[in-house]
Amino acid sequence: MPEFTVDSLETFLRHIPSSHDLECRVAFRGQEADYPLVPSLFRDGHACIGKDANWSSYEQTIIRIFQREAVPVLSREPASLTEWIALAQHHGVPTRVLDWSLSPLQALYFAVESLSDTDGVVWSFSAIRFRFKPFKTYTELEDMEDVWLFMPRHEDQRMTAQSGCLTFHPLPKNDKPFTPFGPARQSSFDWSKFIIPKGFKQSLLFQLDDLGVNAHSIYPDLDGLAREIRQRIHRFTSQGEAGARKRFTQKLI
Repeated sequence: MPEFTVDSLETFLRHIPSSHDLECRVAFRGQEADYPLVPSLFRDGHACIGKDANWSSYEQTIIRIFQREAVPVLSREPASLTEWIALAQHHGVPTRVLDWSLSPLQALYFAVESLSDTDGVVWSFSAIRFRFKPFKTYTELEDMEDVWLFMPRHEDQRMTAQSGCLTFHPLPKNDKPFTPFGPARQSSFDWSKFIIPKGFKQSLLFQLDDLGVNAHSIYPDLDGLAREIRQRIHRFTSQGEAGARKRFTQKLI
């Protein structure tokens, strides 16, 4: 698996893999740190409890609660189980899926946006199993034996803006732990890994902003606009002495 250290946008763009497929391209995932590729349902804090507990019943309980409580605030109910799971994932509910993007620049943004004091990472892989038809029942999901890249119908502006897609992962048998997704397990996938040193995160964030990839383009709503304004302020105040001469202090009255 090729691995690259990214010190500039030029380095990143030089090495990103490309695809000539009309509909399914390379998928990218940006992370603020090099965490294992584990869906939120299987991360710390989640466990199957009880003699008869299993991941299937646990997942169904969580999604059932979300379905029951979400209906009053939805303008349109999802048309399939897959769409319910995608919607739950989008709003932070623990699920069996991982978020990916078809845009390498947007994935890079997710790796640097928090400016955390850790090296970030961007993963890319060329999937060999695509799915466009949604899963309609849990039986279909339980029959899964391999990871599938799913292209969901874009239900809101954020999913469209982020060129979002999802990997659906088989549940471990009974209460067994989840084995992380990645090149060590999925050797048949074509993987690349990009390490983003923490010292370059800010400059990369500014370069992406110059290209129009920023909080407001990634999150095209008022929250995203507010986040972008905060990032503009941070960029302005990070310009050093030249920027300091332009600052002003509001006098409290």
